[in-house]
Amino acid sequence: MTSLIQLDIYDNIICIKLNDPPANKMNRAFFEEFKSKTEYIKQYSSKKGIIFLGNGRHYSSGAELDDLMIDFQKKDYLAVFKENSKTFNYYRQLNIPVISLISGVCIGSGLELALFSHFRFALKNAIFALPEVSFQLIPGCGGIIRLVEIIGYQKTLEMTLTGETINTSEAMQFGLIDKIIPKANHLENIIDFANSIASAYEKDRKNQYIVKYYK
Repeated sequence: MTSLIQLDIYDNIICIKLNDPPANKMNRAFFEEFKSKTEYIKQYSSKKGIIFLGNGRHYSSGAELDDLMIDFQKKDYLAVFKENSKTFNYYRQLNIPVISLISGVCIGSGLELALFSHFRFALKNAIFALPEVSFQLIPGCGGIIRLVEIIGYQKTLEMTLTGETINTSEAMQFGLIDKIIPKANHLENIIDFANSIASAYEKDRKNQYIVKYYK
């Protein structure tokens, strides 16, 4: 069976590739494997940086709703959401650079994962949305809290309640992404960037100011 998450390590920069093209959807099997791979990453003491990306054209189209539907009469559904949020939040709390390299579709839970990165770099073809409202749901992995921190309450409310799609120019305007990057050698360039700032993170293990400085 093909792994839904591929780990590649370049000079101790760990590339976490969502590996179910073309859409790289997040189903139950994905979240189970993501948690397992995260436990492995926690034990990898030499890691200097993390890069999230999708295999192929897209970052991720988010949760596969048919597979993730939970019987809301059960008492454990909140625990599932909390566990996924906890796993995402692990990366936000790391004292090494965590970067999302975004191309194509980045919506729903896929966007929530990107929001827990310290940096979001996007190719010009990227689009962003939280479409859960179309299914009478709200984002369930903690992304709304991060979105408020990044783009403010008003725009977060607008994105969440309308499910609108945002292109890269709009994402830059609202501060959702940090930079639009060229496609040529994009992964190599982001690996170089991660290496270039890893030493700065090392100097400030509490990571209180580094992210703001480099943004």
